[in-house]
Amino acid sequence: EAWDASFVLTDGQPDVAELARLRANAPLQEAGRFTERDIVLSRANRSVRLFEHVVARLAEGLQPDAAFIRDVGYLMRTTAVYGNGKFGLADRARIAERPLLRGAFRPEMLTVYLIRLFTHELVDHVAAACSPSAATLAPAARRALGIGNATGLGMAPFVVRHAQLFNNWMLARETALARVLSQPGAGRRQREAFIGLLERVREHLAQWHTNDPRQHEANAVLATELATLAGRARVLLSGERPWAAIAEAVAGDSLQMQELAVSLVMEPNGELVDGLAQCCDAHEIFGLDPATDCGTLLAALRDRLRWALGTDLAAPGAQALFWYVSEEKLEPRLGRRDEEPGAEREMPLALVRDYQALERALARAHASQPVGEWLAENPGLRHVVMRVQSLAAYPYADIRDNLVDEHCLPIDLLRCKLAMFGASRFDPKSDRWTRITLFHGAPLPHALTDPGADDWSFAVVPDDLVERSPEAPLNGSDGGSGAPPGNPSEPPCVVEGMVVTRPSRSRSMDRSGPAIDPSGAAAASEAADALDLSCGEFESLVVKAALGAGLTHGHALELAVAATTLAAAQRGLAADAVLAALLEAESLAGSGVCVVAESAGASGSHLAWRLGHGSLVSVIPAALDLACSASGAKVNLPQGLSLAWLAAYIGSRPLPRESRLVVTVAGTSQEVPLDKALAGVGPAGEGGVIVASVPGQPWRAARGARVRMARPAWRELQSLAMRTTVPSSALSRSRGAGAEIDDSL
Repeated sequence: EAWDASFVLTDGQPDVAELARLRANAPLQEAGRFTERDIVLSRANRSVRLFEHVVARLAEGLQPDAAFIRDVGYLMRTTAVYGNGKFGLADRARIAERPLLRGAFRPEMLTVYLIRLFTHELVDHVAAACSPSAATLAPAARRALGIGNATGLGMAPFVVRHAQLFNNWMLARETALARVLSQPGAGRRQREAFIGLLERVREHLAQWHTNDPRQHEANAVLATELATLAGRARVLLSGERPWAAIAEAVAGDSLQMQELAVSLVMEPNGELVDGLAQCCDAHEIFGLDPATDCGTLLAALRDRLRWALGTDLAAPGAQALFWYVSEEKLEPRLGRRDEEPGAEREMPLALVRDYQALERALARAHASQPVGEWLAENPGLRHVVMRVQSLAAYPYADIRDNLVDEHCLPIDLLRCKLAMFGASRFDPKSDRWTRITLFHGAPLPHALTDPGADDWSFAVVPDDLVERSPEAPLNGSDGGSGAPPGNPSEPPCVVEGMVVTRPSRSRSMDRSGPAIDPSGAAAASEAADALDLSCGEFESLVVKAALGAGLTHGHALELAVAATTLAAAQRGLAADAVLAALLEAESLAGSGVCVVAESAGASGSHLAWRLGHGSLVSVIPAALDLACSASGAKVNLPQGLSLAWLAAYIGSRPLPRESRLVVTVAGTSQEVPLDKALAGVGPAGEGGVIVASVPGQPWRAARGARVRMARPAWRELQSLAMRTTVPSSALSRSRGAGAEIDDSL
């Protein structure tokens, strides 16, 4: 692949050496390597028709055609915006407490806004290179031009994996709506603002173009419903509880109209709802409470997840689909279970099926049996128990749909998340990917502090973009810059490696791009003995490698947190041990390492468990479960990093004070108090566990910590991780499977 432009949001002004590094790595995108000084990585392609139209018009001293801007809406379209530690970028924790960047996706959205400004400057630059008398883009045209985005299935699993964040988004929305609907009346200013916004929405809808039949029909219905509401709005607003009356008036309309009404009633009530924007973040931690008894867990499951337990999975098509990671692009895809290979490697997004499996298994358990004991016999359901327990206080955490049903439309998941970013002009290209516009009509930098600057939702492109910009400067005091004139018969203009032929509609920018190293190591010298990884990148890699080594999802998640704890604390000494542990988990057949837990048991009899999984990454979590749910546990560990591993697991989960664990390392017993969380890890070998943090609080890698890992071990982990991917098939390619088809139009 290649792209027209690559971008990096950096932490501070880069020096000459950093600029050289970024120039070498940014075009490689996923194949490049980045540092903690780099916050966001992105890329974009031109909208060829509009870009060339705007350059051609500016080169002639004219402004672009307003109708053309309405039809497309942006000069460039981002196809990826990466943050949160990917490819070595800065971890979220490094910048999360800074006021400007505090809040979910603030750095990414700032980057997109800056890319939008760059596109405005770019067309001015290219036009000036084509003609010494070129105009500059008028302010009205700049404001009308947003930034496009093409989004596929890669965004869909986010709302499942980041359930606590998604809950907080929905909770903020529902709280805002409840506040507005409860208002007894509306002031004159609010009423007029609503009427004006309603008319603006109708104009915006008229300028919203889509070729998708389903969306086109929905927009036609919406236009009729908006006209009906406009005819009743003043009467509804003059009565009691006017905002509730608006909501009730559209209750029988299309879902799109109902959702639009929610936005419309919030806009005039900023003093009631704006503060809730500070509630749209989350400190996400998934954990396990092994001391809870099975009866309590079953009751909570049946109470909170009735919608899932009542779904008929035996119905035709109820389990027709499966989600997987493409080997070709390492991105989520969607396949048909009965027709395509790879279902055995599916992603854990079939939540309805998982919840029902958990209910059936718990129904067979003794009600008073601790979950920790029960999980020793049911390790495959560990991740489901973790999800149910961790989300108990989050009412909006789950997407209430069967995501593997043949009637599931992933496009709805995409639109839900994109709406939280203020996306507009939704233009589906299939049920698996879409184009949208961001910052359409948003104020330019000089106007960000103007009164009413935030009133730009549902933007409308005006007709008067100004045919000739009065402030358009000439290039050079002598009236010429030496650039070739803007004449179609002249040679094309060449600017910074970009070729723009005017006014041809064909693609004229060189998209061949640099060669991409599929190993992902192109940015670093092969002679280097180690890679510098972000904690988030390392944790994600360990999860995938653990799954590739055959661990259950629950064990993989816990191992990743513990491994990151170790690797960050020891600057990579444990990173190689992660690989060793995974290879051990894959090869051992249940000998040598075991855990024995002794307790009175659920029925009052003496019980003992001898777990023969063989490897540390299976034994230690089980030992901690049993220690927390029984009177105590004993674990026999080999020498080496065993105690450090144990400390990392202890520190990465909240534990009750009264738990006891007796550890035997090479014949020497040592009691480990589980009511303390890990503050640090002693050196490998003789080891020791330093415990001096707040009781009951899970430990995470320090803010700004990095993981340094030997390149051979990194390659081995990558190899294990690739076992979780599914090769593309002719059938999946023909169906699109979520991949974008063509992003150049």
